[in-house]
Amino acid sequence: MIKDFQPELLPEVRELMIKANRNILSRTFTGNWLSTFKGRGIEFSDYRQYETGDDASMIDWRASLRARKILVKELTEEKNLNVLIVLDVSNSMLYGSGKYLKAEFAAQIASSISFGALRAGDAVGLVTFSEGIRTFIQPNIGLKQHNIMLSIIAEGKEYGGGFNLDKTLSEIMGAMKQRGMLIIISDYIGVSEKWHHYLEIARGRFEIVGINIRDPRDRRLPKHAGEYVLEDPYSEKKLIIDCAQYYAPYKKHVEKEEEAIKQAFRMVQGDVLLLEVGQENYIQDLLLFFHKREQMIRA
Repeated sequence: MIKDFQPELLPEVRELMIKANRNILSRTFTGNWLSTFKGRGIEFSDYRQYETGDDASMIDWRASLRARKILVKELTEEKNLNVLIVLDVSNSMLYGSGKYLKAEFAAQIASSISFGALRAGDAVGLVTFSEGIRTFIQPNIGLKQHNIMLSIIAEGKEYGGGFNLDKTLSEIMGAMKQRGMLIIISDYIGVSEKWHHYLEIARGRFEIVGINIRDPRDRRLPKHAGEYVLEDPYSEKKLIIDCAQYYAPYKKHVEKEEEAIKQAFRMVQGDVLLLEVGQENYIQDLLLFFHKREQMIRA
């Protein structure tokens, strides 16, 4: 059953800021995985007149014709990474079989990652989405940015609605011109058959990783619960099933679905981390995930 997002999340997320795991995560951002992306982007800075010994491939012949002198492009290396956290706030995230909704757990993860990246000196932005982009905060530096993002992800009115990741990725491509990294936090329930094509398009400008947030009931039924009611989070249609009969087929279907999500990210040279709502070691899992990605990129 879809539940209301609790605005009391904000004090809980802020309390996390004083915990040691935030410092551990920010050190990891500074010293490990983010460093694998730094300096990979090159931006045009200005023109200057060609000098003997310059790389001839950098000559801009059109600009040279207009200026009537040979001009070369000057490029600057991007020293900081633009990180855009793409947070699913659709109906399916407003479910929880335990203490937390998926949306609340996802908000904690988004807060932890943004704090670590900002502490590392990188620019962080936020997209919340359902049928498309709901809120877009351009990447910026400084811990004030973290508070701005918290005010959005802790707002109960921000949550609910349908799900369209395809449209969201298209809108991001139009709204953010800088290169950078997308971290898509979602349960990926309701992705279209061709959603991986939109990942491939976005890959032309962004490094892409995903965090797959699943409630335990998203992954397995209570085996001995008898009859159980399943509800579509978008149409609200209900189906009564016998758990003993459908336990194995349900589990097999979910495993196939989760593997398809992994493959979609691998096709764009990305990764996805699966986290269950409420697991206490999610910070350690994040650290291991990004460390493995660093090793893979450096290989």
